[in-house]
Amino acid sequence: MGDSDARGKMFCEKDICFVINMKKGHIYNRWMGTIDTNFEEKKCVVLSTVSDNVRKKEIHWDKFVKQILELPEATNLTKVEGIGINEGKMYLIHEHMACEKLDVRISDPGSETEVMGYVCGILEGLDVIHSFGLLHPALSTKKVLLTKQGICKLYDFCLTEDASNIVKIRKSRMICTLNQLAPEAILRDKYSKASDIWSVAVVIWEILSSGSPPFPHEEQTQDGENAVYNLPDTWPSKYKISRNELLFECWNQETSLRPSICQLKSSFTECFESLDTYGPSVTSTEDSAASYVHMEGIGKS
Repeated sequence: MGDSDARGKMFCEKDICFVINMKKGHIYNRWMGTIDTNFEEKKCVVLSTVSDNVRKKEIHWDKFVKQILELPEATNLTKVEGIGINEGKMYLIHEHMACEKLDVRISDPGSETEVMGYVCGILEGLDVIHSFGLLHPALSTKKVLLTKQGICKLYDFCLTEDASNIVKIRKSRMICTLNQLAPEAILRDKYSKASDIWSVAVVIWEILSSGSPPFPHEEQTQDGENAVYNLPDTWPSKYKISRNELLFECWNQETSLRPSICQLKSSFTECFESLDTYGPSVTSTEDSAASYVHMEGIGKS
């Protein structure tokens, strides 16, 4: 790794112990294990590497590992402990946490303040990812960890240049709807920051609506580029006072008209601060779906 930030974070075979296989997937393999630290103690970690099924030209794993080491320590991303070399393979080593996947909690997401904390945390994590030239083409509630302290952490993102190939691999393994991928990813294997915005809006909607997706499963993209998609016509009833019209713009079929992650984060942060400071009385609980005008190319309200 030369003079990169990897110095002091390299672990060789004698420093790594694989304890149990957690996942053997089509893209990534993951183990729980331990590493020997400089303090002569063992630390429990999660070790990930790219699957043997994936060709090197599909995912630039070594480059990704080096780039992710340059990420700052962020509250809403899993902490990187370093990289490991074992039997010629490079492993990304993350902290091991007492946590659960966010989708486990969706049936009872909690109070308005707690849920808005989840939303803002996910947006904050995605903002850091985008700032360092990374994307998250597998973003869903299953890719969000929730710690015992109620903090959301993202994992399994990738290099921008690998996102389209990851989309192709996902589509070869499952039928993807608008609840999993943006239309440009389904139709053309194109993936960008705007595609992440589509997916994070789906995640937010599912959090607010107890797991219900925003698009009916029968709404596919088989009609091609000119397909019409209907936006949800009501805001989740439990969280009406946190209604944010910008969320609907995330599902614009025209990628250039979707908000940026910074715009979306700012809008929800303002909403959160309003709820926390002034209480629910400042925001009407009336559903304004009837007055909402859909974005061109999406569908009718």
